[in-house]
Amino acid sequence: MEINSILTMLWIVCSLFIYRYGFALGSIYSIGLTYFSFIVVLIIGLLDGVGLHNGDVSTAVRLLLCLFLATLVSCVIVPVSLFTGFLLKILMSFLESVMSKSGEVDVD
Repeated sequence: MEINSILTMLWIVCSLFIYRYGFALGSIYSIGLTYFSFIVVLIIGLLDGVGLHNGDVSTAVRLLLCLFLATLVSCVIVPVSLFTGFLLKILMSFLESVMSKSGEVDVD
């Protein structure tokens, strides 16, 4: 195995780890930051893996395809994750209001 392919696999594994455990935090801001770091790490790994120093046409085509796929994924995942975080926030506020009302004692 070449050094470039090993580094690319390491970058992708690290980005998937960041991606998975950042979403577990559940906050809208952590989801956005997690997705941004995922894309940055993935693009760095792909740039390293395709070896831009070769300068051939297939490398440029692969790079454009990777950037297109990253953009396509961002158009789908970011709105869905933001909407999911928004729904979770509404659900948590609803549960907090229900729990606070059930804890109130009527003195009549």
